[in-house]
Amino acid sequence: MLLKIGIHRFVHKIKSILFNEICGLRFSDEQQQEPCHLIIWRHGDRAPLEKPYPGDLNDESKWARGWGQLTNDGMRQMEELGQFLRERYAAAKFLPKHFDRKEIIIRSTDVDRALESAQSLLSGMFPPQSDGDRFDPALNWVPIAIHATREANHDSLLNPSGFPCARYKHLRQIVADEISAHLLDKYRPLVDFVRPHLNISKEKPIKMVQLVALRHIKPEIIHNLPQPKWVHKKWGEFGNKTTIELIMEIRQKSWLPYFNGNEEIIRLNGGVLLNDLLLRLNFVSQGNAKKLDASKMVLYSSHDSTLLGLLSALNVKVPSNALDLPPYSACAMIELYEERQNARGNKNYFVKLFYQRNRILEPMAIAGCETKCDLINFLQILEPRSIRGGEEELKILCNEKESNSAARRMGNIPAINHGTQSTVINGR
Repeated sequence: MLLKIGIHRFVHKIKSILFNEICGLRFSDEQQQEPCHLIIWRHGDRAPLEKPYPGDLNDESKWARGWGQLTNDGMRQMEELGQFLRERYAAAKFLPKHFDRKEIIIRSTDVDRALESAQSLLSGMFPPQSDGDRFDPALNWVPIAIHATREANHDSLLNPSGFPCARYKHLRQIVADEISAHLLDKYRPLVDFVRPHLNISKEKPIKMVQLVALRHIKPEIIHNLPQPKWVHKKWGEFGNKTTIELIMEIRQKSWLPYFNGNEEIIRLNGGVLLNDLLLRLNFVSQGNAKKLDASKMVLYSSHDSTLLGLLSALNVKVPSNALDLPPYSACAMIELYEERQNARGNKNYFVKLFYQRNRILEPMAIAGCETKCDLINFLQILEPRSIRGGEEELKILCNEKESNSAARRMGNIPAINHGTQSTVINGR
């Protein structure tokens, strides 16, 4: 068993080294230090959240751990991501040999699949380094604390779309009504075709939420569960795509505006997390890293909605498809670098962003900046989209009936470059 684990890790290490060398993404000598990296991912492969349609024979008994739970494939995906991160940052001598709670903290939503994804990732990122590290010689694993400080539906940091926010729900409904009417009309032949499978009579309108519930067929297909022929029916009028491909297409088109529909939606959804990230980068650049709950690295285990909200708030323009639905184990990396400008040791800080999806790592660029973005410019561009008052400001914004009035009232909050510290950063 231990031999099998060793071979698996060796093969992955070779792949990671070759990948980084080929892509030119290894760290160069001129990048003297890497004071802080922030990493956020979507959980691994999971079971469907619910039964896709009434007549589906693939009920919950087909899933070993139940609806919405992480699968073995999901655990392996996350372990592999952890191995990739270890190789990436260990090669630059950024990661310590052993996990150090003063340097690294792991945050997660209080949702099983996110917590277990973090556990799986950590098993690959921080395996025991010697027999002395193992509390059980048969396990190639050491326990590491994962922090989930809020119940999932009140987590403004990592589950903002589930946070009780009347203003966001109002804006989301406006967007939903408009886009749903358009899509239901555009895909009318498909909508009429799936109606009997949804057990909805002709007299009743089909709601978008009912139609996109069929997306839960996709995990069944991934796990080779049998499907009726109608799921794979091809539609000539829609580019010869299958029923399930069209459902996933509709899901993408109907869901994205919930995150980037307008500036207010973007800020309400991604502003708290963006603020947390910007504050951390700013603190570290000012030499205040030791005042944070982790001085070098924060790992965030979250969901597709969290990642989409953040990428929208970052206003990522490269790659152009960055706002596609994040696949399982998709991972965004915000990396802060410090380089010396001259012999006197004057320092300059810059930020690099990367996005890993489906085992492909790509550099990202935000609007108004290159892939290597000066930190001051980075902060100035993104601060207007952050919620500088954290959850307290969010609560005020959420109760507003009109946009921006709450933001004007919060004008006495210091700007981010003043070194303001949010309550999110303080506690473990």
